[in-house]
Amino acid sequence: KRQLDGSKLLSDIFFLSDILNKQDGYNGPAWYICVMFWVSLFYFGLFKTQKKGNINLIIGLCLFWSLSILVDASFSGGKIRIFRGIAGIGMGYFVALAYQQLSALPVRRCCLFSIVEAALLTYCLVSLFDTRIFPGNVVFIMIAFAVLILLFSLKVGAVSRFLERPLFAGISKYCPAVYLTHGILSQSIVPIFMDKYAVYMLSL
Repeated sequence: KRQLDGSKLLSDIFFLSDILNKQDGYNGPAWYICVMFWVSLFYFGLFKTQKKGNINLIIGLCLFWSLSILVDASFSGGKIRIFRGIAGIGMGYFVALAYQQLSALPVRRCCLFSIVEAALLTYCLVSLFDTRIFPGNVVFIMIAFAVLILLFSLKVGAVSRFLERPLFAGISKYCPAVYLTHGILSQSIVPIFMDKYAVYMLSL
């Protein structure tokens, strides 16, 4: 029987993975939800307590500080995850501001936007599986994702317009669920299934 670890259980319940508790809970990929929860509270408090004119400066400093820490860090690891959260949401804030400004301007569609979208999408996808890709630093990957999200929001390239189809919109609804369950499937359910049925499957 598998022994229940109280610290891991509490990490999952109270979103403490890699925050106060220095290890993942039972669902490793859920660290993302934990970081997003606490960082969202931080930014919520920031908007509620600071003057509107100071928000951009404060978030900009938080973004710069977090990215400077992430420059020499590896893509994975609990010690930098909170800074990935601060940088990611801060970058998303500035992407939203850029979208508000650019979406009001008449932007002509051209092949250059399509090439940039395709190049950034390829780089972002490959960087998830091959850390040797240049530039492979987590900061470059985050910036590339931010620019890609902005371009996809503006829908100025062929790639973003192609991905606007209902099929891809429907698939995207299940992405968070797939991400949060893939750890349980690969680390718990698949090994149990293989232990019980591997011999039978090999005999077929």
